[in-house]
Amino acid sequence: MSWHSVTIRLSFMTPWSALSELNKVVVPQFLWTSIELMQLKGLKYIPAIIYTGNFISSDSSKYSKPFLDYEVGLPSLCLEEINRAFELLKRKVDVKIATREFRKEYAKWPIKVLDLKEVRDEINQLVAKPLLSKEVPEDRMIAKKLGLGGGLLDLNDVHHDEKIDAVIEKMNKSVREIADFFLKILEIYKKYPNM
Repeated sequence: MSWHSVTIRLSFMTPWSALSELNKVVVPQFLWTSIELMQLKGLKYIPAIIYTGNFISSDSSKYSKPFLDYEVGLPSLCLEEINRAFELLKRKVDVKIATREFRKEYAKWPIKVLDLKEVRDEINQLVAKPLLSKEVPEDRMIAKKLGLGGGLLDLNDVHHDEKIDAVIEKMNKSVREIADFFLKILEIYKKYPNM
């Protein structure tokens, strides 16, 4: 498993005081599974921002391991959803497309993408309640699948249910850290809209 993080693009007009505040914000590190989980639970824009901030492709065959592990069982149609959300957001903000090694394109999103209503709604949704619930059987099955795939669970383990609960807590914490990061960035953006 590899850890990933979120990158934000700043304007050359960003004041020093804003840069100072941004330097204090802890950038979350997460597994792609956290983003897949968001998408499985119906979020579109945050997953699109994070995915395309790493790799853009209109050809779903180019989304391959380890970029998308499909540990939570996302159908391939989810890749089309990423592209639709990307196209919609791209029409609303000035996103820069850059190229990295092996000619892979990725999006350099401006901070104001987080201030779009649809993106803010998803951030608020993640802050308001956990993505997975220990009481919902489907969520427990997702956590079980994640735990088995990540080597955290053994079907013969006596503490099986406790470990599923731990996987749920870990995934909720990871997703919440991403939402909190975006909220802090938005708070700074509101103070310094020229970022």
